[in-house]
Amino acid sequence: MRSKIILTAIFAFSFLQADIGQLTNFLKKRYSQNPYIRDLQVTLLTTKSIPTSKDWVGVKYLLTGKYQGKSFAEKIIYFTDGKNFTDSFLSLNGNDWKRIFDPKVQPEYYSKENLLFGSESSKNKIIIFRPPFKSFSFSFFSFTI
Repeated sequence: MRSKIILTAIFAFSFLQADIGQLTNFLKKRYSQNPYIRDLQVTLLTTKSIPTSKDWVGVKYLLTGKYQGKSFAEKIIYFTDGKNFTDSFLSLNGNDWKRIFDPKVQPEYYSKENLLFGSESSKNKIIIFRPPFKSFSFSFFSFTI
């Protein structure tokens, strides 16, 4: 019985890897069609299962290359079931599954020095990050998709 479970897990894992490889190749072909993109690299960063779905997984990629002669690096998230893919995956109760990729912020980042206003003993705290490629990513993806 245990060997059946292990074999099933190995088969499911290898099947998932093949599907993600297909998605990776598709993305390379799709973005490479843009004549302004050169030296494109599509790197798989991580995959995460969707807790409410046995078929769909979230896949996080790093795209690097040159767009109109300027270097870029952009992280993107897609969801796939092996046959289809999408960049947005919501549950009917409004849960956005991109949140499974949110970083887990450690308590040391909530120190008094980083506190903008309020109390450091508050239950809920806000931390602000500036994405380094935010202005670039908007112009890049509006032309590529």
